Amino acid sequence: MTTKFTLFLLISLFGHGVTFSQDVVNELTDLKENQIHKIFEKTKSFPNGTQMSIAFIENGKSRFYGIIKQNDTIRNTENKDKVFEIGSISKIFTATLLADAILERKIKMTDDINKFYPYPFKDNVRITFGSLSNHTSGMEEYPANLDISEFLADSTKAEWKNPFQRYGYSELEHYLRNQLQLCCNPNKPEYLYSNFGTGLLGYTLCRMEKCGFAELISGKIFRKYKMNNSYTDARLVENGLVYGISRTGVPVGNWIWDSDVFLGSGGILSSANDLACFLEAQFDMDNKELAITRKPTFKVNDKLSMALGWHIVKTNNENELYWHNGGTGGFSSSMVFDINKKNGVIILSNVSFLHTDAKNVDVLCFEIMEDLGKE
Repeated sequence: MTTKFTLFLLISLFGHGVTFSQDVVNELTDLKENQIHKIFEKTKSFPNGTQMSIAFIENGKSRFYGIIKQNDTIRNTENKDKVFEIGSISKIFTATLLADAILERKIKMTDDINKFYPYPFKDNVRITFGSLSNHTSGMEEYPANLDISEFLADSTKAEWKNPFQRYGYSELEHYLRNQLQLCCNPNKPEYLYSNFGTGLLGYTLCRMEKCGFAELISGKIFRKYKMNNSYTDARLVENGLVYGISRTGVPVGNWIWDSDVFLGSGGILSSANDLACFLEAQFDMDNKELAITRKPTFKVNDKLSMALGWHIVKTNNENELYWHNGGTGGFSSSMVFDINKKNGVIILSNVSFLHTDAKNVDVLCFEIMEDLGKE
């Protein structure tokens, strides 16, 4: 579902040598020469049919840039309102739902989720809301009763399917009651990225609010932040839906979700324009719920800390950036911003996170961000 945050990625964000074919034509215009060069170099290895929708946020104001690769030529296109799967960037919105519940005094970050389930968890394990949001719960990345090996195997056919689609309420109950096993000592929390953990967070918030995730996210987030082109179901997108491309360059269908268990971990579809509205709202210092999501909650190492959902990355010049990325079978995305300078970059693409060079989306996002910081 997602590209995983690793120390390797931290290194690659600030420069990574990649070998590309030299046969791709660059017809990009309307940007500074160095920006065009960076975009072209990081995208020319992607398959024909690739689209990339980019938002540049400078001093709190957004502008947009779109590219498409056709017939081995990369050129401009208008796609700021096109709808892409955003993968694990969805986790930021689930964290925002948590912040909203905290502000409304319905729960505290340190409360256990257990009270919202009518059965005991295996070995009476207690799990807090906050630990699910900042990846310190010790939950497995995927539950033991979910097999995603076929999806991760080198198979184009498998990439047409959402491996989380049918993991529902009965499977979740069986896991929590009979198979739950934490990967670390709860008394000594560690950062362990868990798609399952954030999915469980979103599903628990749905149980608390007694509604589905689509209703919850639409009412609490999409309407509030004027995200009028954001969805949790690709079948409801009337115009502008972008189709994904597999790691081998084959068009693939959009992921469909039949339950809420994993939806909050990676099921949102959105546009660069909508995400820019949400990112611009981060610069409103009176917005208390977004401030909660940005507050540091766990230090991973000298270069990385966790807020609620957001990774806080310390750059080489000691600047702090808030970041998250995402990936599905046919899409890769990245989003980063500087709260002090009111700068940010959003990149959405229809390149599978399993593509060999999918990491270029993150690298490009940080390279553009670094350029904005110099202007």
